[in-house]
Amino acid sequence: MLLDKIPKEKIRFGKSFESFAAIENGQIKIQFRDDSTTKTDYLIGADGINSTVRKQLFADSQIRYSGQTCWRGVASIELDEKFNNSLYEL
Repeated sequence: MLLDKIPKEKIRFGKSFESFAAIENGQIKIQFRDDSTTKTDYLIGADGINSTVRKQLFADSQIRYSGQTCWRGVASIELDEKFNNSLYEL
């Protein structure tokens, strides 16, 4: 869903995130592990449970096992319109 909303030239595949820093005009400079960089207005840290983005934002936070198992999926199906903006977890 994110890929449909973000301009393709703003997405970097095949890169490993290293760090980010706030720079002029409210922008963000992103440093990748291959020493390349990019500047942007937003950074989406969709890099999983061991997120390096989250570790930089919240350095003192720790993940913990909650004893719960979660299964998530995405399906391309037609739903009644009343469910278009709904989320349910069971």
